[in-house]
Amino acid sequence: MNGRLIKENIKKKGFKQNYIPSEVGLHPVTLNKYLNGKAEIRESKIYRLCEMLEVDFLFDQNAKKN
Repeated sequence: MNGRLIKENIKKKGFKQNYIPSEVGLHPVTLNKYLNGKAEIRESKIYRLCEMLEVDFLFDQNAKKN
């Protein structure tokens, strides 16, 4: 799942973007970089985001592990 799709799902679920980092365990700047395609996110964080957003978790082979 890429940053654009996560951004869309955050909006669909009605979450504020500043709520997500604390729930997922990310620094807000790190989440912002990920959502804008400037950084990669660890698999464990992607999994937690998918849980929150109630979307399927698809492993990205390029994502960093733990």
